This record gives sequence, structure tokens and C-alpha cells, in this order.
Amino acid sequence: RSLAEAFGDLIIHRDNDGIVTYSNEAFSKAFGIAASQARYRFTPEILEEIEIPGSNSVKEVRINTPNGDRWFSWLDFPVRDEISGETALRTVARDITSQKGIELELREARNKAEDASHAKSRFLANVSHEMRTPLNGILGMSGLLADTKLTPEQHNYVDAVHDSGSALLT
Repeated sequence: RSLAEAFGDLIIHRDNDGIVTYSNEAFSKAFGIAASQARYRFTPEILEEIEIPGSNSVKEVRINTPNGDRWFSWLDFPVRDEISGETALRTVARDITSQKGIELELREARNKAEDASHAKSRFLANVSHEMRTPLNGILGMSGLLADTKLTPEQHNYVDAVHDSGSALLT
């Protein structure tokens, strides 16, 4: 019992009929049931359940508690009563509500970053298209202009326009 209290995990022991025969203080605080209360049936209101890949028995569950919805890493396992030989069910659960909150925040941040990346890509594609179209016209016209009679100074200006346009297009 000292170990059950020391770790802070919720621990309950139920007989074959689902009647709680033991619960620790952490369980009592989480579910508002006095640890000293006489035997009672405990059936949690599971709102959501996630199976953990690679684990046959550990799952994450969202349960309605007197303190609101809470997430728990939940493990049920059978134990045999040493005196009667009957099988009972022991549950060890850890409150992971804050961890699930962080996971949700990270997921939302990732989604926002992905959305921003897609928006940036669309913007760059649009800008690139909008710049290439007139640049091709400028390069084509400067090429035609270079083929006409120009003074050496005008020829330098046309070459500068053509070179600048080619650099920008590249």
C-alpha cells in the first residue's frame, strides 16, 4: 500500500463482480470517492479510447471525472487472490491530460506550419508565373530592338536590359 501511494498513479482493485476492494489516494482524488468508502461498483464513463500500438493491454482513455474530462494511460490486468484463488482485476492508471494537451498543441502547430508552407508555395508559384510572362516579352522585344540600327550607346542600354532580364528570369 505504501508503494501504491508513493508513485502517484491511480490504483484500484476490483473483484469479479466489478466491486472495488481497494483504491489508493490518487484514485480517490481523481474520482472524488473516499478511499475508506465501503465496497462499491466502479465503471468509468469512457468518452474516448486509443489503443497503444505494440501494447496488448495499455491504452489511453479519456474519462469523465468530477474534475472534468481527463486522459489516463490505463492498464487493466488480472490478478489471483491468494486466499480465495478467485481472479480479480487490478487497474493502474496515470493522468496524462497535460501530455495530451501538449500533443494537441504540437499537432495544431504542425498543421499551421504545413498550411503556411502550402500558402507560401502557392504564392511563389503565382509570383513566378506573373514575373516570367512579362519578362519573356521584355527579353523578346529587347532582342528585336538589338537587331535594329542603334547607336553604340543605345546598343549598350539594350544589352543591359536583356542581360538584366535574363538574370532575373534565371
